[in-house]
Amino acid sequence: KVLGIGDASGMFPIDVETKEYRQDIAKTFNQLFSEMGYHQDILEILPKVVVAGENAGYLTKTGAKLIDPNGQLEAGCPMCAPE
Repeated sequence: KVLGIGDASGMFPIDVETKEYRQDIAKTFNQLFSEMGYHQDILEILPKVVVAGENAGYLTKTGAKLIDPNGQLEAGCPMCAPE
């Protein structure tokens, strides 16, 4: 549940200084949507932003089986963010 910063910027504006979603726009978004009856914070829904070289998690057993049904690929290798 992560995205590289390039793909993440296509979902929601990114703050170039913090390399995270823009807090000011998220606050405005949450305010406007709460007036319509939606009360979940947009930042809880969006995937985590990661930059090149940052660990995006590890391959799970389930993921390994999806990629390699024969079972030769093992879980646990580090993953990069999808871009």
